[in-house]
Amino acid sequence: MSLLDKVKDAATKATEQAKQGVDAAKDKIEETKARKQLDETFESIGRLVVQQRHGTAPEDAAAQIDAAIAKVAELETQIEEHASTPNVDSGDALAGGAGDGG
Repeated sequence: MSLLDKVKDAATKATEQAKQGVDAAKDKIEETKARKQLDETFESIGRLVVQQRHGTAPEDAAAQIDAAIAKVAELETQIEEHASTPNVDSGDALAGGAGDGG
């Protein structure tokens, strides 16, 4: 029975670590998406500013820029939230599991 209990315990730990890894990967994907949106928003702001300087901007360019700046703040908050989520590195997961097995 003792061997079976150890196997069950090891399987449970492996499952928990896998779930943590999946969650960390999901957070990283969301952070990457937000960073891409942030880059696109910066590009949009830059395009509008250049158009304003050349006198070819749409009439509502200032409003579009203001909306884009608000979106930048929102995206930066999202990125910060995803970046501050504790990720489980494979080294941390292995270190935690290796110490308990002895």
